[in-house]
Amino acid sequence: MDLTWYFLSLSTGRMQTGWLTSGGHTYFLNPRSGAGRNPNRPEGAMLSDWVEIGQFWYYFNPGAGTNHQRDLPYGAMFVNRTNLINGVMRQFDRQGRWLIWHSDSDFVSFWPGNVSVHTQVVGSVSQGFQFALRVTESRLDWGAH
Repeated sequence: MDLTWYFLSLSTGRMQTGWLTSGGHTYFLNPRSGAGRNPNRPEGAMLSDWVEIGQFWYYFNPGAGTNHQRDLPYGAMFVNRTNLINGVMRQFDRQGRWLIWHSDSDFVSFWPGNVSVHTQVVGSVSQGFQFALRVTESRLDWGAH
Protein backbone atom coordinates (compact mmCIF):
# COMPACT_ATOMS: atom_id res chain seq x y z
CA MET A 1 0.00 0.00 0.00
CA ASP A 2 1.41 3.37 -1.02
CA LEU A 3 0.77 6.08 1.56
CA THR A 4 0.68 9.66 0.34
CA TRP A 5 1.47 12.51 2.74
CA TYR A 6 0.19 16.08 2.36
CA PHE A 7 0.65 19.28 4.38
CA LEU A 8 -2.45 21.33 5.16
CA SER A 9 -2.22 24.73 6.83
CA LEU A 10 -3.94 24.76 10.24
CA SER A 11 -4.97 28.39 9.79
CA THR A 12 -6.29 28.27 6.20
CA GLY A 13 -6.83 24.57 5.55
CA ARG A 14 -5.04 24.93 2.22
CA MET A 15 -2.80 22.24 0.87
CA GLN A 16 0.78 23.40 0.41
CA THR A 17 2.96 22.64 -2.61
CA GLY A 18 6.66 23.20 -3.31
CA TRP A 19 9.25 23.70 -0.57
CA LEU A 20 8.23 23.22 3.07
CA THR A 21 10.35 23.55 6.21
CA SER A 22 8.81 22.00 9.32
CA GLY A 23 10.33 20.66 12.53
CA GLY A 24 13.84 21.58 11.40
CA HIS A 25 13.60 19.52 8.20
CA THR A 26 12.96 20.48 4.57
CA TYR A 27 10.46 18.65 2.35
CA PHE A 28 9.26 19.04 -1.22
CA LEU A 29 5.53 18.79 -1.97
CA ASN A 30 4.62 18.07 -5.58
CA PRO A 31 3.83 21.40 -7.30
CA ARG A 32 1.03 21.88 -9.82
CA SER A 33 3.61 22.76 -12.49
CA GLY A 34 7.21 23.84 -12.91
CA ALA A 35 10.53 22.63 -11.53
CA GLY A 36 10.39 19.41 -9.55
CA ARG A 37 6.92 18.42 -10.76
CA ASN A 38 6.39 14.65 -10.76
CA PRO A 39 3.52 13.87 -13.17
CA ASN A 40 3.12 10.41 -11.59
CA ARG A 41 2.21 11.83 -8.14
CA PRO A 42 -0.81 13.91 -7.07
CA GLU A 43 -0.45 17.65 -6.57
CA GLY A 44 0.73 18.40 -3.03
CA ALA A 45 2.02 14.87 -2.38
CA MET A 46 5.27 14.77 -0.40
CA LEU A 47 8.01 13.49 -2.69
CA SER A 48 10.74 11.10 -1.62
CA ASP A 49 13.82 9.55 -3.20
CA TRP A 50 15.61 11.48 -6.00
CA VAL A 51 13.99 14.71 -7.22
CA GLU A 52 15.41 17.04 -9.85
CA ILE A 53 14.48 20.65 -9.07
CA GLY A 54 15.83 23.23 -11.49
CA GLN A 55 19.44 22.34 -12.27
CA PHE A 56 20.08 20.32 -9.11
CA TRP A 57 19.27 16.86 -7.77
CA TYR A 58 18.06 16.40 -4.19
CA TYR A 59 17.41 13.28 -2.15
CA PHE A 60 14.44 12.97 0.18
CA ASN A 61 14.35 10.16 2.74
CA PRO A 62 12.35 7.21 1.41
CA GLY A 63 9.86 5.58 3.75
CA ALA A 64 11.49 2.17 3.74
CA GLY A 65 14.15 0.04 2.09
CA THR A 66 17.91 -0.01 2.17
CA ASN A 67 18.25 3.75 1.52
CA HIS A 68 15.95 4.80 4.39
CA GLN A 69 17.79 6.73 7.13
CA ARG A 70 16.36 6.20 10.61
CA ASP A 71 17.62 9.56 11.90
CA LEU A 72 15.44 11.48 9.40
CA PRO A 73 11.65 11.56 9.05
CA TYR A 74 10.05 10.20 5.91
CA GLY A 75 10.45 12.69 3.04
CA ALA A 76 13.08 14.87 4.77
CA MET A 77 15.79 16.25 2.50
CA PHE A 78 19.38 15.05 2.99
CA VAL A 79 21.40 18.11 4.04
CA ASN A 80 25.10 18.38 4.94
CA ARG A 81 25.64 14.64 4.96
CA THR A 82 27.22 11.75 3.15
CA ASN A 83 25.22 8.53 2.75
CA LEU A 84 25.38 5.23 0.93
CA ILE A 85 22.53 5.27 -1.61
CA ASN A 86 22.06 2.38 -4.02
CA GLY A 87 25.57 1.17 -3.21
CA VAL A 88 27.31 4.51 -3.97
CA MET A 89 28.49 7.14 -1.48
CA ARG A 90 26.60 10.38 -2.15
CA GLN A 91 27.39 13.78 -0.64
CA PHE A 92 24.88 16.60 -0.11
CA ASP A 93 25.75 20.23 0.62
CA ARG A 94 24.16 22.55 3.19
CA GLN A 95 21.37 23.38 0.74
CA GLY A 96 20.64 19.70 0.09
CA ARG A 97 22.08 19.64 -3.43
CA TRP A 98 23.80 16.43 -4.54
CA LEU A 99 27.38 17.47 -5.06
CA ILE A 100 30.27 15.01 -4.98
CA TRP A 101 33.96 15.68 -5.40
CA HIS A 102 36.30 12.77 -5.82
CA SER A 103 40.01 13.22 -6.37
CA ASP A 104 43.10 11.10 -6.68
CA SER A 105 46.63 11.97 -7.79
CA ASP A 106 45.70 12.56 -11.45
CA PHE A 107 42.02 13.42 -11.74
CA VAL A 108 39.30 15.51 -10.18
CA SER A 109 35.76 14.36 -10.84
CA PHE A 110 32.65 16.45 -10.27
CA TRP A 111 29.08 15.20 -10.57
CA PRO A 112 26.34 17.84 -10.50
CA GLY A 113 23.17 15.84 -11.01
CA ASN A 114 23.73 13.45 -13.89
CA VAL A 115 26.69 15.30 -15.49
CA SER A 116 30.10 13.69 -15.10
CA VAL A 117 33.29 15.59 -15.85
CA HIS A 118 36.85 14.30 -15.57
CA THR A 119 39.82 16.59 -16.00
CA GLN A 120 43.52 16.17 -15.38
CA VAL A 121 45.02 18.45 -12.74
CA VAL A 122 48.34 19.93 -13.90
CA GLY A 123 49.35 21.69 -10.69
CA SER A 124 48.79 21.52 -6.98
CA VAL A 125 47.48 23.87 -4.33
CA SER A 126 50.94 23.92 -2.75
CA GLN A 127 52.26 25.33 -6.03
CA GLY A 128 49.67 28.11 -5.91
CA PHE A 129 47.46 26.49 -8.55
CA GLN A 130 43.72 26.16 -8.06
CA PHE A 131 41.34 24.43 -10.41
CA ALA A 132 37.63 25.29 -10.32
CA LEU A 133 34.56 23.77 -11.94
CA ARG A 134 31.31 25.72 -11.89
CA VAL A 135 27.88 24.67 -13.14
CA THR A 136 25.68 27.44 -14.51
CA GLU A 137 22.27 26.72 -16.01
CA SER A 138 22.68 23.78 -18.39
CA ARG A 139 26.33 24.23 -19.32
CA LEU A 140 29.59 23.58 -17.51
CA ASP A 141 32.11 26.41 -17.13
CA TRP A 142 35.63 25.66 -15.97
CA GLY A 143 38.76 27.61 -15.41
CA ALA A 144 42.14 27.69 -13.74
CA HIS A 145 42.92 30.53 -11.35
